[in-house]
Amino acid sequence: MPARTGLTTLSTQMAPIAAITLFGMSLAMSYPLFGLMLERAGTSGAMIGINPMAAAIAIVLGAPVMPGLLRRFGMGPMMIGAAVLLAGMMLAIPLYQGFWYWTAIRLIFGFAGTVLFFASEYWIVAATPELNRGRIIAVYAL
Repeated sequence: MPARTGLTTLSTQMAPIAAITLFGMSLAMSYPLFGLMLERAGTSGAMIGINPMAAAIAIVLGAPVMPGLLRRFGMGPMMIGAAVLLAGMMLAIPLYQGFWYWTAIRLIFGFAGTVLFFASEYWIVAATPELNRGRIIAVYAL
């Protein structure tokens, strides 16, 4: 759980909101990017449709292990590692072309995003005083 300092509730919430924004932006960019690249490479429509499933599979398989990983490695290191991993995967996209390569990248995207999603949700709930929690969650959900 994040340390409670003299920071205001809003400034305390900026890191997890920034983390989930990073995940959302990377995910939103990756869907059309991978689809267009796969189409340009001549991949069939069915395979292009299967590619995004890798992210969903990573999320479904990563969710049950996330509490244990966050406890073991800590929320800060996991969030930083996930953000670096997302950036690294974006840089790795043009290094090689192929369905399986890009599907593996999509799988890693999904797992890193799961880390950011779970950690930011926990951070917001844990760091927000109960009196303001509903308001902060509402701003976060926008």
